Amino acid sequence: MAEKGKNFTKISIAVEAIALCNLILYALTEVTKQRVSGLAVYCLALIVDLLILTVLTKRKMQKTAIAMRYLVVLMLSFYIVFFYNKSILAITVLLLFCQIVELIFMIDFTDLYSRLIVMSVSVFPIALLTIVEQLFFSSLGNSYAIELISVVAALIVVVNLMSKLFIEWISNCEKRILEQKRKNENANEANENLLLFQDKLRKVNEELGIQKIRVESANRQVNKSNAEMKVQNEVLKYISSAIEQKELVQKATEALCNAMDMKFCCVVMRDVADEKTFIYHETHKEISDSFMNYLKDCVLGERLSELCSLKKIYTDKAMHRLYTKALMQQDELAVIMAVPIISDAENEGVIICGHEKQDFFDESATVFENLAAQLVMALKNAKLYAKVQQLAIRDGLTGLYNRRYLNQLVSEYSIKATEENQSLTAVLMDIDNFKGFNDTYGHAFGDIVLTKLAELLGQCAGKNEGISARYGGEEFVAVFPNKDMNTVYEVIADLQETINNTSLDYSGTPVSIHVSIGISSYPETASTPETILNRADAAMYYAKRNGKNQITKDSDEVLAYFRKKSKETD
Repeated sequence: MAEKGKNFTKISIAVEAIALCNLILYALTEVTKQRVSGLAVYCLALIVDLLILTVLTKRKMQKTAIAMRYLVVLMLSFYIVFFYNKSILAITVLLLFCQIVELIFMIDFTDLYSRLIVMSVSVFPIALLTIVEQLFFSSLGNSYAIELISVVAALIVVVNLMSKLFIEWISNCEKRILEQKRKNENANEANENLLLFQDKLRKVNEELGIQKIRVESANRQVNKSNAEMKVQNEVLKYISSAIEQKELVQKATEALCNAMDMKFCCVVMRDVADEKTFIYHETHKEISDSFMNYLKDCVLGERLSELCSLKKIYTDKAMHRLYTKALMQQDELAVIMAVPIISDAENEGVIICGHEKQDFFDESATVFENLAAQLVMALKNAKLYAKVQQLAIRDGLTGLYNRRYLNQLVSEYSIKATEENQSLTAVLMDIDNFKGFNDTYGHAFGDIVLTKLAELLGQCAGKNEGISARYGGEEFVAVFPNKDMNTVYEVIADLQETINNTSLDYSGTPVSIHVSIGISSYPETASTPETILNRADAAMYYAKRNGKNQITKDSDEVLAYFRKKSKETD
């Protein structure tokens, strides 16, 4: 409302300026009292409008503005009545019309009663002044009064109609503006709601994205775990089917290399039968034999002590520094990993494998740790199996092979000797006067004698690629594949000398050991390999019957003597 009044004030100022210019032009031709008064009134109206527009409106002095505006209405009414001039009547009435309209805009112009009050109050001065002028100062005649009254009446009608039309137009405009504003507000609200919805939707999408990433990560982890479990189960299937350690190492190596799709894999483990030696097996794909030979030399040679001291997984990605000379041009190898096999805080071996991708082992170390743990369990089973095997084939007192296993080995050696036309020599020895040891020194000392003789015989057989066994009681056997009688005789002669020079201490008393020995050999004296033990037994019997502490070679004469004595005994 105030903004519309302000705009109409600008129109009024323009009309006043035009009227002022018009009057100035009239004054240039003739200066009269009416024209000078008009200039004063017009200037006052112009000054008031300028004050209202620039000062009073900004300071919100509405009452002062209304008073000043009404003052201008009074001045214009006074000028119209007392300073009548037809030449400027129209423009003066127009100015009065503008002032009345401005007064209407300064109140609630949408209210009909407010508009009528303003117009009545505004027209009242000119009506009153007209009556006064007619009663006391009339010099113009009734025609002027009728004309003036007609102008005022027309002014009231015009102002009323124009204001009504103008107000309706303004109201319609405001309604349209208000509707548009509401539409805009609704649109803005809808846009805000849409933005809020979009924001919520974005957050939901972000949360869904995060959940998707988590699910994908979980799926990858599950797939990885399933793959690792599959590999472990596959390797465990092969490992669990192996009982002997050599078979265990072989199957573990091949299963690991195939399951993990590696360039190569090798497993090194301490031999359960001899902790100073190692069992080694390797398998490889698309990598040169020269590199595998170099690796084997490193593993079992210069780097053995280093590998046996590993306590955690070691990954070597600096291939160019260590293995450049060994790798061939076609070998695509980027990383080597060593996994220690630790059982009861002791390093029992190591798994060594390689791949062409440098980061291949970064996320699979746990798999190899678990596989190493499985190998430890399999190793314990292999040790237990080896122990049971040893108990089954070895004598509990001396640690030599027992008679049952000796017969099995002799049978195998006999077949090989027959097929390959090789020599097979057997030595059978018996401790002289062993019953006297037990009777004189006791059975505990007798066991010491048996253990000592077994130790010397075992060392002798081991050095000369033979085997040794306890045949029964105080009798011992040594068998030498692919060795003739004379060769074995020299070996046994040295052994007999060693035995004769050995003395055992019994409570400060030195006790000597003596043995009687018989030797038989295929094909020199025995017609078949299966008979060499019986022929060696006959030769040993001959040595005992003929002085003891001596070595007797098998012969027909010795065999005939043995048969004769056997018949006499019967």
